[in-house]
Parts: sequence; structure tokens; C-alpha cells
Amino acid sequence: MPYDWSGFYAGGHLGYAWGSSNWTAVPGISGSLDFAQPIDNFDQTGSFFGGFQGGYNYLLPNRFLIGAEADASFPSHQNLSGISIGDTSTFTSPTLGAESYSETLLSSGTVRVRVGYAPGNWLFYATGGFAWTHDQLSLTRLATGATESPSLWRLGWAAGAGVEIPIMPHWTARLEYLFTDYGRTPQLRPRDEADRVRFVSARGARWLELSVRRQSIVCGAKPDGPRQADVDHG
Repeated sequence: MPYDWSGFYAGGHLGYAWGSSNWTAVPGISGSLDFAQPIDNFDQTGSFFGGFQGGYNYLLPNRFLIGAEADASFPSHQNLSGISIGDTSTFTSPTLGAESYSETLLSSGTVRVRVGYAPGNWLFYATGGFAWTHDQLSLTRLATGATESPSLWRLGWAAGAGVEIPIMPHWTARLEYLFTDYGRTPQLRPRDEADRVRFVSARGARWLELSVRRQSIVCGAKPDGPRQADVDHG
């Protein structure tokens, strides 16, 4: 009997992120941060993340599916440079000399709709919606070590696609690709106005994740029977 995807679910996910954040400093200074950091299994650093998600699916009689999902993700440990999913650029300011600018992710998440088709026990779907991220920014004058490190909330959008299969009763697993974009956001305004440095970021991050989830976990869920399982980044 084909798998019934209808119901509430919750689960966890692991994944890897890559992408870029472009910055501009006035006058005429610009660069790009590369979020793809190598994974160090010993120190547990690099551009990988974990998190949790929950949502609801409704399977139509023609095997098309509609649903909604929310997730939150958290990066690996920060390396010795204070970076998890992020990077550092060094540049020379016209008034203050050599400086470094860094950005690292503290947490992120999405609220999305899912639309898919479920032939047999497979589910193929597209997804899209609202995305948010909380980042730590840092601007350091290399000559003195003086640092400004504000945090910043960014809002944007997410879109992606995935495939999901049942692996045991009431458990499923899926592989998902998700692209997020947070537009152009004013980031860091140094206290020294003589420097007149302004940073602007345009970020596109890609998330590839494998997740596992528990299907039908709330009151009113279907009883055990011919129904199979469910598994599920965010």
C-alpha cells in the first residue's frame, strides 16, 4: 500500500553550507567572503550545521502533497579565528590602515511551504518561503587590536527541492537542497566617522542537508496499520 504522508511531524537534520557575502567599504574598497570552510573532525569546526524542524503534510487523493514547515539550524564550533560558517577579509583603510572584517553565522531558520508529488513510497517536492539568519560581525584595526563586534538579524527568502522516503514505521529520511538570500543589508558602521567605512552584504547561501523525522506525533494521528514511516535541514 502506498505510504500516507499526511500528518504532523518533527525531526532533526545535519548539513553542509556554502555561499558568499559581498561587502563594500567607501571609498572604492570591496571584497567577498567565502562561507565554505573545511571540516575538521577533531575540532568539530567547518561549514556544517545541525538543527530541528517540524511541520504538517496533507496528501490529496491524486497523490499531490501540500504542507508547511519551520526549521532552525545552528553551526559547528567556531575555529581559532572565531568563524563557523563565515569568513574573514583584510583590507587597508584610507585613514586607519590595515583592518580585518569577518562575518560568522550564529543561527538561521526558515518558514516554508512544501508542494510535491508522491508516487508509491517516494516524495518529490519543491519548497520556498521566509528565511532568517543571526550573524556576528567584526571589524578589527590590526595595528591596535581595537574591535567592534555587533550582531545582526537578516531577513530574506529561501527556495529549494528535495526527495524523501520512509525508512521504518513512522520514520522517514530526506535529502534537501535549499538556497537562501538576504539581499543587501547595511552591516557595520565604525564609531570613527572620519574613516567613513560602510559595509553592505548581498548573500546567497546553499544548504545541503540530510534529515530524519518522526511522522504523526500528535493527538489525532492515524493509528498503526498499513501506514508506513517518515524522516527528514532545514
